[in-house]
Parts: sequence; structure tokens; C-alpha cells
Amino acid sequence: MAVWRGAPAPGGVPTQSPARARQLKAQLGAAVRLLIAETAVGTTSHRESQIDALFAGVRKTRLGGAVWFDQAQHAGLYHQDWRLEDDPRALATFTVAVAT
Repeated sequence: MAVWRGAPAPGGVPTQSPARARQLKAQLGAAVRLLIAETAVGTTSHRESQIDALFAGVRKTRLGGAVWFDQAQHAGLYHQDWRLEDDPRALATFTVAVAT
């Protein structure tokens, strides 16, 4: 039986570090599967490549998965419209990335 563990980003600030995932896995042991409990990519000009990179990192570090933060927020850099349904290119990229 696998034990699942969600780990928040330190101080609520996002981290994009596969090294952090490896560090947590080493500390917690092989029986614990890590899951990114909340993630998203904002509405940037590189959104599609960032979505690809996010899920490539999930696969590379053999994480258990990721939960997409599907909310519209409107208060600065860390409070954007994270939803995909209004961005067909990002949604298509996401669909392929999670199926791979």
C-alpha cells in the first residue's frame, strides 16, 4: 500500500525544482508517493512550454501526480486566472501532457 504525502511550497512561494522533489523522496522513503497537491501555469506567452515542462518534471522525478489549481484569481503574479478552458492551446497541451 502506498502512502501519499502532499508538501506545500515553502512560504507559499512556488518552486520549480526537481531537486526539491528528490530531496523530499529521500527524506520520506520509498514507501511514500509524492503528489503535487496544487499547481498551475499562469497566462504567460510561454504557457504551453511551461505546461510541458511541469508534467515532464512529474514524470522524470516519478511523482504520483499533480492536481491542477483551476481557479480564476485577480490580484497579481500569484493570483492569476489559472483555468485552461478559455485557452484552447494551453488546454490541448495539458491534455496531451497528462496523457503521456
